[in-house]
This record gives sequence, structure tokens and C-alpha cells, in this order.
Amino acid sequence: SAIEATLVIVVIQTMLGLGCTMDVTLIKEHLRRPSGIAIAASCQFGIMPFVAFLMAKTFGLDKTAALAVLVTGCCPGGNLSNLLTYFLYGDMNLSILMSSISTVLALVFMPFCLFIYGSSWISAYTIGTMVPFGGVILTLIMTLFPVCIGMAIKARYEKVANSILKVRLLTWPTIETGCQNSQLSSTILKMAFASDVMGAYFLFPLYYALFQGLEGLAMVLAFRMYR
Repeated sequence: SAIEATLVIVVIQTMLGLGCTMDVTLIKEHLRRPSGIAIAASCQFGIMPFVAFLMAKTFGLDKTAALAVLVTGCCPGGNLSNLLTYFLYGDMNLSILMSSISTVLALVFMPFCLFIYGSSWISAYTIGTMVPFGGVILTLIMTLFPVCIGMAIKARYEKVANSILKVRLLTWPTIETGCQNSQLSSTILKMAFASDVMGAYFLFPLYYALFQGLEGLAMVLAFRMYR
């Protein structure tokens, strides 16, 4: 649809701009000392799925609601974290590395986590058909390809890179809708369950992205006011 195409363009343009902020030397340093990447991966596929499972059990959610929460908790990190890192003056090189690696790891750990925590509600066969591997790979391409182009532009044409950054700053409030967590979880729910079964719970990833974006905006405003 037109909306989906617009979101794809916004995500690519944003990641292109973020690529213009990266440094190959610092990326190599993070890869030589991958402690930050390891911590992020452990949190992404260790803590988040467990917290989602715990919430579903604690609040006594029914099967449909529990699966909506669990699927969202098992998805990899999104591009919103990269954007927030930029506006909070964090390490962009580490942030994009963590997002990219978590997306690669999702090819294995998403079905694994869904099998471990989702077996209380659905069969192993259903879990095996839930993960959209093509969508995960497409997400990885949408992240890495524009970032690499941005890095190449920065290396050869710094003025052009600065111009791209200025354009990207105008589009950042809309990027919450491109969050990988929400896109992937929505795709999984649509692929695995009929709309009459999931009902309004299809909207859970949307609400998740909305509150995630609002929380991020509040963090950025508070941080900028403090500085």
C-alpha cells in the first residue's frame, strides 16, 4: 500500500542519514571488543521474551492476548533505538551494530524463544510456521544497505553527508512506525492467525510502537532540556 511504501522510504532515508554519522575505525573496535554487543543480545533474546511471558502469566491473559504480547517480546530491536541514540548523543556505531546483529540472531532465536515460552498456548508446528524469515532478512537489508551507502558518502563527500543529516532530522518523528519490533510482530500475527481469531489484538504492536515512540520523545526532550 501507499502507507507501507512511504514507511519503507522513511526508514531507508533515516538509516542513510545515520550511516553518515558512523566511523569504520570505531566499528572495528566494537567488533574486537564485543562486550556491548553481547550484553544487548542477551537482553534482547534473554530478558525481553521472559518478561513478556511473565506479564502474560501474571495478568492471566487469554491465549490470543498472551501470544500478541509474547510475539512482540521475541522480536529483535528496531530502528527507533538507533534514532534515539543519535539524539541522546550515544554511540551510533555500537547502536547500529547491535540492531543489525540482533536481527541476524532473530533468524534462530525468535523461533527458539517462541518455542520455549509459547508452548503453553500453541503447538510446536504452529510456532515453526510463525516466523517470517523473509521479512527478517528484508529488515536486515533495509538497515545495512542504506547505512553502508551513508558511510561511503561520508568518506568521500562530507558536505553531501551533512546535507543528508539535515534532511533526516526533519523526518525523525515518524520513524516510530518503522520500528522492527512492531512490523515483525504484526507480520507474524497476520501470518499465523486469522483476523477473526486475533481481533483487536492485531493492534497491540501498534500501541507498543506508539508508546515506545512517546517514551523516546520524552527522553530526548528531558535530556535536551537538562543539557
